[in-house]
Amino acid sequence: MAAMASPFAPALPPPSAQQQPPPSLELATTVTQLLPPPPLGGFDASAADPGTLTLYLVLHHDDAVTSQQVGFVSYRHVTPWKTGVIGLRQDPQEARQRYFQVFNEKNQQANLVLFKLVFSSAGIARLTTEKTNAEHDFLPKLHKVKYARQDKDWGVWHFVGDLSLTSPETMTWSWSRMEETP
Repeated sequence: MAAMASPFAPALPPPSAQQQPPPSLELATTVTQLLPPPPLGGFDASAADPGTLTLYLVLHHDDAVTSQQVGFVSYRHVTPWKTGVIGLRQDPQEARQRYFQVFNEKNQQANLVLFKLVFSSAGIARLTTEKTNAEHDFLPKLHKVKYARQDKDWGVWHFVGDLSLTSPETMTWSWSRMEETP
């Protein structure tokens, strides 16, 4: 009597298809040839950390000075609405345009300051996993904004709450006056 194959057992391929040739070493050597050798000591101080995130924010000069004195950027300086969120942009010109859209102060461009915020990889890891309270739907402190039904990446990030300027392990920052031209 011949044994019946179980309907639950997977069908085995023919023996010739089961035998695979050993992986080629040619591919492995090609991949290692593409990778640059690590720098001496394992760290290259001249290279930018590829895990950083650079975002921009435009503030009025008086608000920028106040932020520097108190050690944080208050969300109240960034938006007239009581949202508790600071909108950051990946492009400095987009940050500038957003400031003009929100405050409608084209005549005061000489009093504007561009903040450049560089988040370290450790800072990104901490801030994108640290949750906020129920008022902000437990969103991460720093999160990328994706608008519904839009394929375009607008380069918008939101920081929930006041943005501390006193934690260099998380973020470094610099600011400069905006140019006179719109």
